[in-house]
Order: sequence, then structure tokens, then C-alpha cells
Amino acid sequence: IEREVTPSMEVYARPVTMKATSDDFREALETFDLDLPTVLPFDADGTVQVFADRVVFALDSALLARSDASGTVVFWLDETPRRVEADFTSKLLVLDDFFSEEETQDDQEFDLETLLNRPLPAWDLPPVHLNIQLESDDLHWDNVVVQKIGTKIETRDGAVHFEGLSAHAFGGGLTGAFMFAPNGPQTRFKGNFDINDIESNAVVQFAGLADGAAGVIDLEADIDVTGATVSEMLASLDGELKIERGAGWIKSVAVQLLTKNLFAGLLSSIFDSADQTNVRCVIVDAEFDNGQGAFRRSGIALENVLILLSGSIDLDALSIDARLDPQSLDTSFLRLLVPVTVEGSLLDPKVSPVRG
Repeated sequence: IEREVTPSMEVYARPVTMKATSDDFREALETFDLDLPTVLPFDADGTVQVFADRVVFALDSALLARSDASGTVVFWLDETPRRVEADFTSKLLVLDDFFSEEETQDDQEFDLETLLNRPLPAWDLPPVHLNIQLESDDLHWDNVVVQKIGTKIETRDGAVHFEGLSAHAFGGGLTGAFMFAPNGPQTRFKGNFDINDIESNAVVQFAGLADGAAGVIDLEADIDVTGATVSEMLASLDGELKIERGAGWIKSVAVQLLTKNLFAGLLSSIFDSADQTNVRCVIVDAEFDNGQGAFRRSGIALENVLILLSGSIDLDALSIDARLDPQSLDTSFLRLLVPVTVEGSLLDPKVSPVRG
């Protein structure tokens, strides 16, 4: 590619059959300053064409570790920074092959405070302009399966942009766009996306929140964060978050957590941790400005009680100052209708009844 293309080389403008094999493709990726932790065997079949200003690879099939792809890759020779354009289709992408076991393995003892303050990897984008159209049937990452993925990936202005993103996971669909900008120790993430009709049972079990659940979840997000740690990113959060959950039920761990820590004695006779708790709907709607959030129209409607949520949340100090106002939907629960405040650390809030 580095050689000068002379008229005698124009013969290569015709497709030439190509077969490429490597026991570790990471050596080729070092050209773009990419340092990956695991061995990546590579096999590809197709054709190559050499022009005066570009080299075109047409891949009939390619296998990088367990991920497959077919399509075209164009390396432009006369531009700085380097420009690479690609149009890929894939049946399976396995992102676990590009991360070490330590990066994907859960800690034996989960420490949320340590996780929030752990520095993010400090790196910058390699000096290359990527423009990739990607479609994949399945993507596997850390025991999560995402299907029917489509997106345009482009690097510009020091950031990776994912545009026109669509995917299916947990029984629902995701659409939106986001950008990811690494800048040494600082990382910026900005995105807007909608997640619709996600099965709550799959979500709560994946997150370890419950033994089971029924109902669908919708999420709307428009956020912008910057920081060197997750804690710093939360403290800089600008944007809006809205979560809606439809009718259904939830059982076990999440109910026990709510009963023990959040609602205390207020709703202890409503919840039975041994049985499923019926939920009519949940709406959490919050707006954030530099990590300072305010709850807007938010509440939880159970079978017999409506609980309205108001107040604020401080993601810089990781604190909350909120109020829960229960309203009976059944006269038999009137004796329980005592508002409560939730104050203090998000990791260990203090729940108190409103006196008087």
C-alpha cells in the first residue's frame, strides 16, 4: 500500500483473489494504536483491488476469533488522517473476545463505592477516519444477547458516533444515537435513545433484582456526561430520564428491598415477599442539570395504593431528598396513609414518617 502506484501496476485494478490468515490479528491492529488483551485468530477470503488512491477489499467471508463478517473495506491512500470505509453484514459478533476475563468478570464482593470511583481507561482515538455501516444478526457481550443490530459508525471531531442505531434485546427494541469521546483521562458520552417494550422479567433477573416479574418497561433518555470516573460522570449529568412500567407483578428480592429499606413499616402489610406483588404502573420522570435532578410526574400504582414521588436527587453528593405520598385506592388501607421522607445518602437513605 505504501508503494507508488505506477501504470505497470494498473493490472491490480482488476480483482485479485485473496486469502488472508493470521494466528493473531492484533499485530495488524497495532498500526492504529489498538492494544487488545486476547489473541485474535483471523481468516478471510475474497478479492483485493489496488487503485492509485485506494485499496479495496471485498470479503466473501471473514472470521475474527468467533465474530464473522462479509462486505467491503476501502483504505484510502491519499488522505490524512487515514480514511477507512466499510459496509459489513454479520451473523454473530462476540465482543467478549476483545476484552480480558478480568474486565468482564463480576467481582466476588461487589463494592458500589469502589466501582463508582474506579478510573476509566485513559485513551485517545487512533488517527484514522472510520465510516462503517454495520448490520448484525446477533451480538454477544457478557451473557447479554442483542439481536438485529443496525448502525452507522463514524469517527469525527475526536469522537466515535453511532447513528441510526436500532437493536432488539430483552424482548423489546432500541432506537437512537450516541457519541463516545475519549480524551485521555476524560471521557464524554452523549446520547438520546428510546427503549420500548422490554420484558421486565428478563431485566430484573439479569440485574439480580428479583426472582421474577411480568410487564413491559419503556425508557426514554437524553443525556450528556463527562468525567474520569463513573462518579464524575454522574456528577456532570445533564438531560432527562423517563422510565415507565406497565401492569404486571414483581416477586421476591426487589420487594424485600423496598419493604426493608424504602417504605419501612408504611407498606409492610401490603407487600408479601413470599408472593408476587401486583403493580399497575410505574412512572419515574427526572430532569438533571449538572448532576442535580428533580423528580417530575413520578409515582407507583400498586393494587390498592398510589404512591406519588417528589423531591430532588444530587448525583454529585450521591444524596436524595424526596417524599413519598401514598393515596389509598381502597378504604381498607386508610390507616397506612402516612407520607414518608427519604433523605441522606443514596447508598444508605434514611426513611422517616412525616409527623403531624
